[in-house]
Amino acid sequence: MAATGFTPVYIYASGTTGHIPLAANLTNTTNGSELALNYADGNLFFKNAFNSVITVPLLQSSSSQNGWLSSTDWSTFNNKQPAGSYALTTGTLAQFASTTSAQLAGVISDETGSGSLVFGTSPTLTTSTISGSTIFNGKEMYVGNATDYIRIAGGSAAATGGTLLLFGESRTGNESAVTLYAPATRLQLRCANNIVTMNTLDMTIETGNLVIGTSGKGIDFSSVVHSGSTSKLLADYETGTWTPSQGAGLTVVGSFSSSGKYVKVGNLVTVSGEVEGSTSVAVSAGTVLCGNLPYTSAYFWYIGSSSNGSPNLGGSVYLGRSATTLYSSTTISATSQIIFTITYSV
Repeated sequence: MAATGFTPVYIYASGTTGHIPLAANLTNTTNGSELALNYADGNLFFKNAFNSVITVPLLQSSSSQNGWLSSTDWSTFNNKQPAGSYALTTGTLAQFASTTSAQLAGVISDETGSGSLVFGTSPTLTTSTISGSTIFNGKEMYVGNATDYIRIAGGSAAATGGTLLLFGESRTGNESAVTLYAPATRLQLRCANNIVTMNTLDMTIETGNLVIGTSGKGIDFSSVVHSGSTSKLLADYETGTWTPSQGAGLTVVGSFSSSGKYVKVGNLVTVSGEVEGSTSVAVSAGTVLCGNLPYTSAYFWYIGSSSNGSPNLGGSVYLGRSATTLYSSTTISATSQIIFTITYSV
């Protein structure tokens, strides 16, 4: 007598090789269950609760003897599950044994043909830590490795290929850098050796200024070739005001006053100014018109122009070497003011 809860079992036999019973021909009821034995193949068949026919190989391998299943055979039997028979509809994957990423990848279908795991629309990764070399949809991201940079590359890392974006260490690993490569373009900003490189790119500063932080540095026009060139660095630009002093050659009636402006581009200075008396002012040829030029001249003799206040009389002024004193080449009779301008090197 079987234990309580068990029902009788009926066995049907077949000697035809390859003969497998249909699920409809095997019953599973509270009154009893049916088994089928194919002694030609050595297989036992029964129907499970999911209405699937399960095959039990009685002689699975050479390790089995006398019709008994070996431990290998039982392992094979226990791992045999009909496709689609079991599905987890509640709970989480915690109910299963630990699964490696390689095992998980082996059972995830490739929906797009790209070999990538497909998420829903606009997935969000929160508080994620990514290290080593990681591939994202055919692109590359390097974070926290020996060279310490992020790279997004669509082609070669060379300056002429693909799109390369580096933060932190450069590709050579010897300098800090922010580098962007794109087809036929290149923008490179580095810290260690203070390099800004732009190839076939125009730079636009939408707001703010381009600031030269070190005196004596500026824009280098070395690509412009000329045999007599001594310098191709534009290192200075400045505008300002200056106050001409009263020259010894002036005849001033009333109180003296003066004003001036200047523009300096590189080593070239252009000054303009005016001297006047509250009643009148005049100057004799070959005498000092004014002093206190904003910069000292570098070379001998520079010629400028002058005029009376009408202005209906033109004249000239000149400046000597290593000087800040301006001379009048022309006599200008009493007038309301004398106006002048001159350009010289420093």
